[in-house]
Amino acid sequence: MTILPLVFSLGTRLARRPGKRRNPMLFQRPKRVAILRTALELFANRGYQRTSIAEIARCSGVTLDTFYKYFGSKEHLARVMYEDVERERDCYLDVLPPADASLQEQFLLLWCRMADFAVQYPDAMQYLETYHEGPAVPLILTELVELLTRARIAKDQPPLVLSAIVWGAFLQLFKLHRRGDCPFSEDLVRSSGQCCLDAISRPRPASRLPAVEGRMTILRPKRI
Repeated sequence: MTILPLVFSLGTRLARRPGKRRNPMLFQRPKRVAILRTALELFANRGYQRTSIAEIARCSGVTLDTFYKYFGSKEHLARVMYEDVERERDCYLDVLPPADASLQEQFLLLWCRMADFAVQYPDAMQYLETYHEGPAVPLILTELVELLTRARIAKDQPPLVLSAIVWGAFLQLFKLHRRGDCPFSEDLVRSSGQCCLDAISRPRPASRLPAVEGRMTILRPKRI
């Protein structure tokens, strides 16, 4: 059972990396999951400070005694929810790319997958973005940037730094999408992913233009 509806049902049909298995939920108890789902929606839309334990329990359809059976406090709930949502996000992103995909293509596929998660589960992304200890850069993103660095495609900087730049840019785009200022579209997602890839990539050698005598120009000297 999952906090995010449909994530696991979708994920079971996705190819996973060889040798890696999805981490199971720590507790597969309906009331616990109901509390987490309700709190996720309330925290994402109303904020952590403006949401009370009594309201979470009431909207979840459980008693206060049931709430405290699973969570010692609102802070405990927030920390557990962050860990569970982050784990499910990483499972969602961890999809095996096509065998013939280049590292650059794998980066763009991962970027699109990140955008897909944000569109499918905006409350989860909003909570990860606003949680006071996070959000942490997805491990799969850091691993892929490290491969780009080893292949001398990415700039000669620590992979953690480059992946943080990419993840920070993505979070800012998500904020614009969430506010409705710049909704995600297929073209926007792909072009912004290419911009981030270009930003962390080594500059390509500039091709020199051949010297041409008497070359025409559109610029005219200013007359005094």
